[in-house]
Amino acid sequence: MAARLGGAAQRCVVRAVEDFVELTFMWRNGETIGARRPSAESVEKTLHRLALTLTKRLTALEGNVKKKARRGAAVPTFAVSIESVEMTKETTNWEAFVDGAVLRVQQLAVDAPDGSSEPAAGDVVPNATAYTCVRNPPAVLSLHVPSTVFTGVPVAVTSALEFANSDDAQWIVTRNHHTVYKAQARDLVFCPDPDLVGEVLQVVCTPCRGDTVGDAVEATLPAIQQLPPRPWINPSIPAGWQSIVSWNVLADAYTRQPEIFPYVEPPFLRKDYRGHLVIDELRTYDAAVCCLQEVDLTSFDRSFQPVMAELGYTGTFAVKGGADGVEGCAIFAKNSAFRIVTEQSLVLSEAYDDPQFTDLFGPYATWTEQAEIFRMVSTVCQLVHLESADAEKTPLIVLNTHLYYHPRAPHVRSIHMAVILRWASKIRAAVAPGAPIILAGDLNSTPETGVIEFLLTGRLSQHHPEWARGPRMRWTDGKEAELDGVPEEEVTAEGQRRGNLPVLWNQPGGVCHGPLDCPGPELMHDLGFVSPISLEDMSANSSNYTAGFCGWLDYILCSGPIEVELAQDVIDEAVLRKDTALPSQGFPSDHIPVVARVRLSSPK
Repeated sequence: MAARLGGAAQRCVVRAVEDFVELTFMWRNGETIGARRPSAESVEKTLHRLALTLTKRLTALEGNVKKKARRGAAVPTFAVSIESVEMTKETTNWEAFVDGAVLRVQQLAVDAPDGSSEPAAGDVVPNATAYTCVRNPPAVLSLHVPSTVFTGVPVAVTSALEFANSDDAQWIVTRNHHTVYKAQARDLVFCPDPDLVGEVLQVVCTPCRGDTVGDAVEATLPAIQQLPPRPWINPSIPAGWQSIVSWNVLADAYTRQPEIFPYVEPPFLRKDYRGHLVIDELRTYDAAVCCLQEVDLTSFDRSFQPVMAELGYTGTFAVKGGADGVEGCAIFAKNSAFRIVTEQSLVLSEAYDDPQFTDLFGPYATWTEQAEIFRMVSTVCQLVHLESADAEKTPLIVLNTHLYYHPRAPHVRSIHMAVILRWASKIRAAVAPGAPIILAGDLNSTPETGVIEFLLTGRLSQHHPEWARGPRMRWTDGKEAELDGVPEEEVTAEGQRRGNLPVLWNQPGGVCHGPLDCPGPELMHDLGFVSPISLEDMSANSSNYTAGFCGWLDYILCSGPIEVELAQDVIDEAVLRKDTALPSQGFPSDHIPVVARVRLSSPK
């Protein structure tokens, strides 16, 4: 508890920004007094208002004024002044409350009911108190502490600082008042030791700006947990190969709707619980490149970015299109393997009105009802141009995307993929001609669909049956809808919608044609993509496994002078359904990661 107002010098913290000045100082009984006034306001007016505020506070502390007056006590008032600064009536708050100025608070006594001007017996009037102004000291505005912490998994405590050198913040982690970790950095990243299971740690952050030190702020970490066992994580990366990961990590926004995952215990849906499992798994893969989808913007800033940086990665993030974009795609490249030379992103809703892509939309380019759909879909694609740390290896182009989800919109996914490939090919020709391309992402397309046929064969006929489904889509009142009359997908005996249907397009005579009166665009490319997983294996397994859907939606495809193989066995369905479906205690997302290993060739 702070000491009662007296004559000793104390501190008044002044936060001065363009539009206003904030004052904060400690008053009697430890009460904090604060005032926020316009920067251009007369300081004389501000001091008068502050005196009134202190009078009201003292009245509240010492009881009703009328009751005291009946006892003959004086009614308290205050005089507040600024010293050490030359002032006139025109002096503003901005000019007066400078570093080193002295704010003086003097309690006065007014005439008592008996006509005297002296305080009644027993009423003490303290001496004037001087507050030395400290203008814009380094400050911690907030600390973000994760709600879940595991032993053996790096954890980030991030800070919002003001008037501080971000990289000079001093961090201390303590257990029972004993220091267990110290660091100097903008954000704290540390890995709890196994012997800390069950412990509750304190984190203290002290902001600094050169030799000026601000007030420390303390936060408490939750009790540290042990990781659940996850024996299915068993990557195989031989010497000379590098691993690539593609993973839809499940945005937090979708876990807040209880009807989506009613079978999951609430603690296992928490963002930090799931996020730390993702980070632990990514670290196990030691991937050269990680391509993530459905990454929350806040999770990227507060967790993925600082922790992955500590693990030796450089990350880049692209938010989905739209004014309310809160999640998107992220690529992390391991610094010891690659350097990010350039990074770009494409918001697919903007492609519809871009002349360089008009021909790819075919009849949809002039179809008013379909135009609304293409302009509303918020899909984004990332592209990074990577330079290998091994000078003997070729550069690399990596694409990461998450295609539109609606089951009635295969035409949107196919056209968007054609747009992505044209866009990427143009960039590759400019920055790294002939470089291999890795395409990763949640394509929301099972192996038998037109998107996968287009990617793996280089062509999608204008008479493909999926083009006939496009006209059934509508966008009304800002929401997607479809017309009646579209048959439902195959449903399994367990009542679960099975996404993977038989693949026909790779069988002799297996390509069927849709109605000739509803043609789409003829899509072609010459990139020659290959997959590390066979169509048969993808069709027999699931990368997305929920109570309402299971099927293969996630891909890593490679083009050009690069070898690619599967680096981790496909997880058996019996493991996925052990806790009904995903996510679960050991699976942080409703998708499982696709892990491939690649070997780059030497440039010719």
